[in-house]
Amino acid sequence: MKKMFVLVLLLITVGLISAAVWEIKLDGTGDFRTIGEGMSIARSGDTIVVYPGIYYETINFKGKNIVLTSLYDEKKDNREVIAQTVIDGLRKGSVITFSNRETREAVLNGFTVRNGSGSYLFPAEFTWGGGIQIVESSPIISNCHVTQNTAYSGSGISSTGGANPLLRGNLVNYNNSILRGAISIGKESKIEFCTESLNDVYYNYGASGTDLFLGSKLQSSVVIGIGTVLEPDSYTVRIMHNCNTTVTINEAKIDPVAADLYVSPDGDDNNSGLSPEDPLQTIAMALLRIKPDENERRKVYLGKGLYSRSQNNQMFPIQPRPYIDIIGSDKEEVILDLEGLTPGVVSFTSYDLRDIQDEEDYKYIGNFAVKNLTLKNGGNGTNNALQTGIWLYFNKSVVFENINIYDCAGEHAHVFEGNHSYDIALKNIKMENNRGDSGISIGGSIGRFAPSLY
Repeated sequence: MKKMFVLVLLLITVGLISAAVWEIKLDGTGDFRTIGEGMSIARSGDTIVVYPGIYYETINFKGKNIVLTSLYDEKKDNREVIAQTVIDGLRKGSVITFSNRETREAVLNGFTVRNGSGSYLFPAEFTWGGGIQIVESSPIISNCHVTQNTAYSGSGISSTGGANPLLRGNLVNYNNSILRGAISIGKESKIEFCTESLNDVYYNYGASGTDLFLGSKLQSSVVIGIGTVLEPDSYTVRIMHNCNTTVTINEAKIDPVAADLYVSPDGDDNNSGLSPEDPLQTIAMALLRIKPDENERRKVYLGKGLYSRSQNNQMFPIQPRPYIDIIGSDKEEVILDLEGLTPGVVSFTSYDLRDIQDEEDYKYIGNFAVKNLTLKNGGNGTNNALQTGIWLYFNKSVVFENINIYDCAGEHAHVFEGNHSYDIALKNIKMENNRGDSGISIGGSIGRFAPSLY
């Protein structure tokens, strides 16, 4: 009996030890200087408290159900702490990773999560989850600002492989996806969007749903506090053809403008954009603000100058909209420097081809033009097999005219690809000093195809 009592006491003691609280402080007065050091020592059930500062690292929970929190307190609503406590991924993968069946006992609370570039998920050949990647796990993400991240899919947050996270009170903005939106929900997964502490998702940019890509039949609804627009179309919220997700947005940042818009590298995204004298700064903002109308073709005019992410906050690639033409003032003097990070133009609509039997079920992106500009230094930042200049997927009735494409590189990439696309007009296109498998590749397996080369 005495031995049994000692064993029970030992187990209780071990249990108390495991529920430790660790402090992370950059000045060395805490238990550790880096979050990674704390994560390596902590066990499931522990809490890691991170003091204000910028932590240049990436974090993987590695199956541990740990509470990782800043000093943010919901009761005090000291939101300045979120801006002051930053995890910066330095473009070296996903900033935060949950991929080992973490449960709701794993919590990320009160951080700014920025500068992630996503990580590969086999067998996909592109990156997922720039800010936060969630695979087969169900953590709680609360009161975080997920911003300035990039990835091919889910530049802010991606949920895949049976994941079921809870999002509450987060802000997801200014994230840049090459393909699928800032929040991407893949097959067999879902996200619980808290309806009491709402999430705000706006001013993101990506080809197949700038803010949200909803690709799971399990996702019945999404409720957002503040979105980009109040009544989103497939440009800001992309719902896959085989899903029936309802989306509710309570407030909007933008009231779409039924007019032509003007952009200049020297402009300001707080301007109206309604005249050359009051231009917007980024092409992305112009495309978010403009209101398409199939009965009246509208235009985004680009003034002379160099457009790049590093120089004037551009988000690339350009993601065209139907019935909107993008027109440069002079192809030699309107220069889009892609800095080796992305293709120049991507018009991409996602389909699971196995689910579609009839071509009439396809919904093409089309009825737009891109004219009078130069694309240079195109790449993709992560995978040389993906396109480097212009990439079309399920497009029709499109015109590219008076365009230079220079210095784009990818070992197994096409400089221009029109996959599953038809009625593509290429007029006065000059390609020079590009590297890849081919300059132009246009075609697909669905039948109709009628390109025009001028």
